[in-house]
Amino acid sequence: MDTLSFENTEVAFAYKSDKELKKAGFLFSTMAKPLLVKLGTKITPSLINMHFPVKELIRNTIFHQFVGGETLEETSNIVSKLDPFHVQIILDYGVEGKEGEENFDHAAEQFIKVIRYAASQPHVPFMSIKLTGLARFALLEKLHSASGYHDILNGIAATDKLTADEKSEWQRVVSRLENICKV
Repeated sequence: MDTLSFENTEVAFAYKSDKELKKAGFLFSTMAKPLLVKLGTKITPSLINMHFPVKELIRNTIFHQFVGGETLEETSNIVSKLDPFHVQIILDYGVEGKEGEENFDHAAEQFIKVIRYAASQPHVPFMSIKLTGLARFALLEKLHSASGYHDILNGIAATDKLTADEKSEWQRVVSRLENICKV
């Protein structure tokens, strides 16, 4: 195997075909234009809501470049493709923006499912867990603003600033995290 070098793009992108590289080059050159990105970010949600056929465009460009699949089965195809090149994968269950205890509990179950899957895959050493998938954003924001910088670094949350209901809610968040960490 070649020496690891982030300068050696031939090795870094050996798993991509010429067609895939050209497509990625076009995507990144487009993303390097702030006006286009700003415009796209603004109008895309409206186009989706108006049922314009932009989902397929997104799937074939941005999604294809940055997402390995919507299911664990789909990601296994990417793992198999990258395995010969000794590229490891970081799994991420994308769940941001959902609210409600039921959604948070479901996300915790999915994170556990992904951990178990990753444990069975030699080239999936990591996964990403986003706290925003397990807790209400406003609760996290309140804890953040009430906690000092050093408290946050030491994993201490200023729960004394929370209401009784928020303390109970925070305890459910901690419980979800503990269950994930046990797995």
